[in-house]
Amino acid sequence: MSVFSQVGINTDSPAEDSILDIESSDKGILIPRINLPDANSISPITNIPEGNSEGLLVYNTNPGNEGFYYWKDNKWNGISGNTIGDIKNGFQIEDHGGWYILDGRLISSLPPKAQAHAEAIFGVTATNLPDATDKFLKAKNGSETLASTEGSNTVLITQANLPNYNLPTATTDVKGDHGHQYQDKGSDEIEVVVGLTFGDIMLTVAGIIDVNLGPLLSSGTEIYTEQVANKNSVSRNTVSEGNHTHEVVVNSGGSNEPLNNVPFSLITNVFVYLGE
Repeated sequence: MSVFSQVGINTDSPAEDSILDIESSDKGILIPRINLPDANSISPITNIPEGNSEGLLVYNTNPGNEGFYYWKDNKWNGISGNTIGDIKNGFQIEDHGGWYILDGRLISSLPPKAQAHAEAIFGVTATNLPDATDKFLKAKNGSETLASTEGSNTVLITQANLPNYNLPTATTDVKGDHGHQYQDKGSDEIEVVVGLTFGDIMLTVAGIIDVNLGPLLSSGTEIYTEQVANKNSVSRNTVSEGNHTHEVVVNSGGSNEPLNNVPFSLITNVFVYLGE
């Protein structure tokens, strides 16, 4: 003969739709606490030859992965809302509920459990949390280090970045044989008419020339011609050099100011879950 009934603990009237009804005003249920080193391994529960039962519930004590896990699809699945190492964006301005803001602070400044979890994620040699301030999040490739900072907001355009476009040649038009004119200081002659009335005399004209009139015995009129330097400006022409052009330098007027490639954005803080 088989007898079926509900089991009640601390109650004489267990709920009819339950197989076990536990009541308490100051106690809880303590689920078995087991260290699960590998989520894909049945270990350490090995005394069931046919494998774990679907829905088997334990509390995982493995550091960094603490929380409730259940067995399904041949693996342990966490039912905790957060897993150590999760990241999120939020409008919170400080640590909360096991979430720690990524601001580059010393890992040694965190609570002991959070320190241990941070070392498990970022490595025992890491001294600081990553600094997500003013950073974009990027998935790593094979050559990058997890949590490292890469790239820059500054863009430098080089010649290789310019379009493949032929600009007009920077030379003047060919104008045929021609020379160039300029003003030069020339020389000219001056005539001096002198009336003489007596013997040897030295004539000075305007402080420019000195004329020896020679031994003269009688009066008369003499005309002297003398070269006067730098009297007039004279136009000069260069020798023709045949058809030719002149090179010119064209400046863009730029000032080497870098481009700003930061797009429109919504500002948040970035947090990592290191547990409570």
